[in-house]
Amino acid sequence: VAALEKKRKAKIRAKLLGAAKVDRMITSQGESLAVTRQREQADAWEYYQQDGPLEGSNTLFVAGRPIKVTWRTLILDSTPAFKEVVVDSTPDPDTGQLVDVTVQEPWEGVMSYKGYNLLRPVYAAVEKEEDGSVKLPISVIDADSGKVVYKGPASDGRVWDSLMEDGEAHPERDDLFLWKGRNLLQPFTTVGQEGEDIYTVIDDDSGEVLFCGPDTLIGAKEDQEPVDAISEMQARLHLKEKAAAEGK
Repeated sequence: VAALEKKRKAKIRAKLLGAAKVDRMITSQGESLAVTRQREQADAWEYYQQDGPLEGSNTLFVAGRPIKVTWRTLILDSTPAFKEVVVDSTPDPDTGQLVDVTVQEPWEGVMSYKGYNLLRPVYAAVEKEEDGSVKLPISVIDADSGKVVYKGPASDGRVWDSLMEDGEAHPERDDLFLWKGRNLLQPFTTVGQEGEDIYTVIDDDSGEVLFCGPDTLIGAKEDQEPVDAISEMQARLHLKEKAAAEGK
């Protein structure tokens, strides 16, 4: 009996020691993982704070990971930004201290992009060539840090495709067309350094530059002759307007 009891206690002791060993291992790994995550976050923040790596590299950090900023995503994925504005103050019922009453108001000249507040590239503020076209490369700046988060072309074939596919005739003005609820000026054309046509599209309300690039990005599909960009856009808008008038 004594031998059996001794054996039983030995098994219990072994299980306890094993459980303690596993607990120490989990705790150690957990602490190591936490330290690693803190270090990675610190490295990412240090990288963001530096003047070199982020400045002009077209990179932003989202959830601690770098993402590439492109003109396509800036134009197609951004949304209007809002800021908190204090409109009143009221006493707290428990402490009696004044508490600010705030509302969200549109932030003029700023767009929201993947959690960042970026200054819209407004035509009146960007550098321009003598003929009025946008001087490239164009820069987009973080409204909070003042850093350049994008520097590059102001054109992308998918942006132009969206302007044509989603554009609609303006009901009141021929010099405008509607795009995703926005009033855009019809494209104006200038000549590039190599004789190519440069098309510029600007938001009539905000002045934001949505597109400025050569017709080589706009050409027709394969096995088709190139078409005039402005004529094609106007033709598409005309067809949409005609279909709407006919109730189709």
